[in-house]
Amino acid sequence: MKVRQTKDELESHLREQIEFLKRSSQAYDEGYTSEAKRLAVAIRLLLHDTQNSTSLLTLLEKKDIL
Repeated sequence: MKVRQTKDELESHLREQIEFLKRSSQAYDEGYTSEAKRLAVAIRLLLHDTQNSTSLLTLLEKKDIL
């Protein structure tokens, strides 16, 4: 079941994922190497497209920007 979200909601999710990346990166740099798994999950959510799922950046039409 697909849930339609507004552009504002998607942009809010993007900001949240960016914050997760920042915090996990900082924790990783402080020696918490298991944060690499959280980083991978956030990156996958942002970028990974399949037949059954669409990445957040694709939904926002921002995947192809530099």
